[in-house]
Parts: sequence; C-alpha cells; structure tokens
Amino acid sequence: MVSQHEIDANSVGVGLSLTATVAVIVADVLLLGFGKARHESNGFLMRILYITYFILLAAMLRWDGALNQLCYPSGECVLAFNYHPLLLSVAWLFCIAESLSAYKTAPLVFAPRDLRKRYHAFMNLIALALGWVGAAVAFKNHAAGKKPHLASIHSWLGLATLMLLTFQFIYGAFVYFMSSNVNLKRSFLLTHKYLGAAAYVSACGVISLGISTYILNHSVYAENYTHRRRTALAAVVVVWAQAFHVIAGLVSSTIVVEVPKLDTNAEEEEARLINATEHPESLSE
Repeated sequence: MVSQHEIDANSVGVGLSLTATVAVIVADVLLLGFGKARHESNGFLMRILYITYFILLAAMLRWDGALNQLCYPSGECVLAFNYHPLLLSVAWLFCIAESLSAYKTAPLVFAPRDLRKRYHAFMNLIALALGWVGAAVAFKNHAAGKKPHLASIHSWLGLATLMLLTFQFIYGAFVYFMSSNVNLKRSFLLTHKYLGAAAYVSACGVISLGISTYILNHSVYAENYTHRRRTALAAVVVVWAQAFHVIAGLVSSTIVVEVPKLDTNAEEEEARLINATEHPESLSE
C-alpha cells in the first residue's frame, strides 16, 4: 500500500519533471528546431527520438509477454495484440516521419528533388501497408476474443487517420506521378502538405491514446508509481518531442540546393511552383 507521503512526494516529483521536460522541449524547438542549423538538427533529433521510443516500446511489450501467440477458449489462436502497436508505431513514427522530413531535413534536403519525391512516396507506401495490416490484426483479435470493434476514441481516430493517409497517398500519387496537369498540381500542393502534417499529428495523438489505454487495461501498470508506468508515460513525451521536430522541419524555410537540371517541362514547372509556394517573393521575379 502506497502511503500518502509517498503519493505527495511522487506528485511533486512528477510535476517538477513535467515542468522541466516542457521547458527543455520549448528551448529545444526554439534553439534547434528553428535555429540556423535546423535542417541538420531536426533530422538528427527526430531520428534519435524515434529510436528512443522504440527502445521504450520494446520494454513495454516485453513486460506484457509480447509477440506470442494468443489462444482463446474456442481453440482459435491468433497473433498477440502487441503486433498492433508495433506495426502502427513503425508505420507512423518511423515511415510517416521520414516521408514528411524528406523535403526539409538532412540528409535528403541536399539531394535532387526527384530523389526526395520518390523517397517520400516510398515511405508513405510502406506506412500505408503496415498501417492496414496493423488495423487488421486489431480487428481479428477483437473478433476472436468476442470484443466489440471501434469501441473507443483511440480506435475511431486511428481508423480516420488511416483513411486520411490512404486518401493522401492515392490522390498524391495520381497528381504528382501520373498527371501532367500543372494547374492540378498547383491547386493540390498546399492541401497535400497540410493534410499530411495534420494526419501525422493525429497519428501521434492516436499513439498517445493507445499507450494511455494500454496503461489502464494491463495489470503490469496497475500501480501508480512504478518504473513500468513511468516508461509508458516517457514514451508519450518522446512521441510529442519527435512531433515537434518533424513539424518544425516542415514549417522551416527551404535550403536553396543546386540539383541536376530536370528533363521535362512538366517537372520544371512543378519544381518552380513548389518553390513559388514556399517563397512567395519569387513570384515577382
């Protein structure tokens, strides 16, 4: 039984830790996220943070007997539910973060634009595949355990985010890889950019809700003040610290990079209109 003194002491400690964490994140974003070396620092810190998250996630899955087969009284055995957070974490915190950072952070910011474009599309494709497989795992486990589907905000928001990312990928692939209509590319550019950022922030929210639900529903996190519970909460902080650097990278100005001359008029016009959108002053030149 935890005494009132221990609860008060831990509450003060958690409050001070949270205040210090917020201060560090704000200073980090202002000095590094929008600093002179933002293109290098955002890319570096984003990757350090998602590696940190996956280390924390591995510890959480290990405590819960992760990645084992789960057998129900009916005799049906399915993949353990832990594959769902693992697949969605890889899809959204790794693949989507990498795809969003392709145009604005090192090292790809220094690469030819066509390479960045293809890398962006490839990472989105992998994210989409992993996302739907992860969702299918959740539905299959719910059906095998006779649990209701879509019974929480986490599940509804997760499905909506996955559908938005699917729309973004399909329509983006059509506009930027199949269509030569420059006006269509121009009209869709900002929509595609900001919907992508919104989908990523929504994905971070879904993961945070998932971790919170995980803490509430699993006995290994029943005690309020354990290293396991602190690990789960630290994972949420890391998710949003990474999100700050990804978004900071998106809204920062673009480096002017010398790249090989594009071959087709359509690609030249596409590159010109993207530059004009990000640097409106170039329209008057």
